[in-house]
Amino acid sequence: MLITPDPPHQKGIKVSTTRTSEQSRSTMARGRQGYRSRSASLSSPRDLRGFWRTALALIAPLPGLLMAVKIIISPFGAQGDFAAVLTGVSGDPAREQLALWLGLAFSLVVLPAVLAVAWTSRRKSPWFALAGGVLSVIGFSVGFAMPDSSAVALVAVEQSLDPSKVAVLNEAVSATAVVRIVSLIFLIASSVGLILLGVSQWRARPVSRVLAVLLCLSGAMHLVPTGTTVAAVAWLATGIGCIGATVRLLRSGNDDFDLAPGGNPTATGTVRVAGRDARTVWRTLLAIAGPPLALYVAFGRFLLPYDMSDAPEVIFDKLAAHPAFGMITMWIGVVLAPTCIAGVVAVGWLSRRRVPISTTIGLILAVVGFTCLAVGNSFGELSTALVASHPEFDRATAYAVGSGLELGPVSNLTGTLFVFGHLIGTVILGVALWRSRMAPSWAALLLAISQPIHLASVLLGNRPLDLVGWGGTAVGFAVAGWALLRMNNDDFDLAPDRTQPTTRGPVRGSSLG
Repeated sequence: MLITPDPPHQKGIKVSTTRTSEQSRSTMARGRQGYRSRSASLSSPRDLRGFWRTALALIAPLPGLLMAVKIIISPFGAQGDFAAVLTGVSGDPAREQLALWLGLAFSLVVLPAVLAVAWTSRRKSPWFALAGGVLSVIGFSVGFAMPDSSAVALVAVEQSLDPSKVAVLNEAVSATAVVRIVSLIFLIASSVGLILLGVSQWRARPVSRVLAVLLCLSGAMHLVPTGTTVAAVAWLATGIGCIGATVRLLRSGNDDFDLAPGGNPTATGTVRVAGRDARTVWRTLLAIAGPPLALYVAFGRFLLPYDMSDAPEVIFDKLAAHPAFGMITMWIGVVLAPTCIAGVVAVGWLSRRRVPISTTIGLILAVVGFTCLAVGNSFGELSTALVASHPEFDRATAYAVGSGLELGPVSNLTGTLFVFGHLIGTVILGVALWRSRMAPSWAALLLAISQPIHLASVLLGNRPLDLVGWGGTAVGFAVAGWALLRMNNDDFDLAPDRTQPTTRGPVRGSSLG
């Protein structure tokens, strides 16, 4: 997909004006779709579709393999209670720390991986790929909000906390409605999503249907409560099943992977697709999912019940005194978790064909950064919010656990990736959007400067300024979404492929595609 053509009239850029008058009039008509058309064309961008094919091919099987190794390495059983978890971690804390690192790696690659699998079958089986991809994203991203009791056990061991007091905290957190609902959504959505992705791989005529069946079976196995060995085998089957998508990506040509780089918006009508077109759904979901998360962060930071300059103990006390704030933000965070990377992907989708290199760099950084915004152990936030309503809690233990989780090495790296990824990535994507001319200049530049404004807000301790910072990010995402909503499907993605292999007999179709 992806080079950064410099702005026209800059040294080394040749500007051509080869359009006919009829084409020019058509382009001007399209310019009324929310932004002014510009007459100069961009230089021919480099084709980076091969890079994206290879990168997604390598990522596709990683989550299943990483989780299988994590389960095997963890020093406790998959179905053990908190006492068993604490005993296992006490016996080998180094293994648990390694398992936490593997869990972070899983979180960083799982969304690109399931989307890569859906991508490979979206043309042959568009509706199964759509349903499987969306459900998988919902399930795994909501799972980011699940509290991790093993990390709590590691903090308890490292800080020599009273196990009985930590167990009281863990029991109360696990019993909250938000944890129970999140666990159910994660289990059902991710498992059914994997099953549907396996079906889509089967219908897409993969290299090996055995791998498609294995992916389906792995999703079904995740639904069944099992021991450590079976859980590890289920995730291993998920990883191996996704290798079918890997092979398909590596063997496919660039023209079967994505639209060619460059290209102006289609002036004519779309290619007629029999029945409903799944591209419209993908386009609409991507367009509307971006702004809400940025708006949530903007207003959430403005309404924080503490100042950024407060000491950690003071922040804990103020949050404990405002439990409603903690629970409400937790619920909203769960609802918006599936949208964590939608905004940056929407921007990248618009600029990928015209400004490939900058879009690639910005997307990689921003996807990692915005994923880390959703990733994190929610145990500390929940236990702090429960302090006021649970007199049996030991306040000092609750603070020690929350502080230990926040200051742990995995949490520190997650925070670092978030800061650098979302700051630098959003700036680069904003510049790429401006250079691509797929959105109004003011919106692209606002997106580019929005996160530096957020950084200034943090450094100056000026929370109202962050309404401009994260608010500007939300506006940039919204304008990109509006451009996607008005985009022609044939400018969005390749059309569904209804052709059948010539080496097989006629295959009975289905309305699901």
